[in-house]
Amino acid sequence: MVPYRHVVPAGPWAPVRSVWHEAGRVVVYGPAAIWAAAGPQGLPAAELARHAALRTPAARQAFVASRLLVRRTLGVLLGVSWREVRITRTMLGGPVLPDRPGVRIGISHTRQLVTVGVSRCGPLGVDAEPAERPVLPELAGRICTPAELTALAALGGRPDRAEGLLRLWTLKESYVKALGTGLRVPLRDFGFDGFHGPQPHGPDGWSFTTRVVRIGNDRAPYVVSAAAAVASAAPWARTGHGGGVPRVPFLKRASICATDDA
Repeated sequence: MVPYRHVVPAGPWAPVRSVWHEAGRVVVYGPAAIWAAAGPQGLPAAELARHAALRTPAARQAFVASRLLVRRTLGVLLGVSWREVRITRTMLGGPVLPDRPGVRIGISHTRQLVTVGVSRCGPLGVDAEPAERPVLPELAGRICTPAELTALAALGGRPDRAEGLLRLWTLKESYVKALGTGLRVPLRDFGFDGFHGPQPHGPDGWSFTTRVVRIGNDRAPYVVSAAAAVASAAPWARTGHGGGVPRVPFLKRASICATDDA
């Protein structure tokens, strides 16, 4: 399982370093407003240009917060200044570290939450959504396999089905982000078996984790999911950073677990 840690610019960073050294991967998250408070100063020229092109204050805040969170986290874990961290993008738009090809990163932000995943054990994708976000029933038809639709229908009341669908959605998004393809792989092309379990697990070579988290004074919960490759047989080993779409396996025995990191 991927460890999760809540951080603000002042820390605490010791727990993040500890799980990084022990597990080789970590997901950190925090409040966008606090992470963006310092402003974009110190970001590279290309990112300053992207920031200036954003049209809304909310988009600019999320951009600054996510860039500062990923750079500060990488600086702490790699032992360098955050200003020295160089991030580029693949042909498909995923973030990569050209100077540290063995370290993989994932970024997600939604409303007042920013989330970053870092791994030295293979690709790691993260995705986050507000736990109370309304999900239309039509979404299930766009992202679910027939078996998943059957499993959702068996969950009982509409709130349970909506919760299960949101968790499934974030898990699938985190997986295609880890593959580096994004939505170029339709979410209906692969599936999860089951929606509950004390220890989330997926197919051979992959680990899946879902957490319900809260940040600062914003007590509204968020669903954060992470997909991590944990074996060389995983699809990422055959794709690299090019433009091809990998063969996506059916995700057997996967389940979803909800815990609360207050």
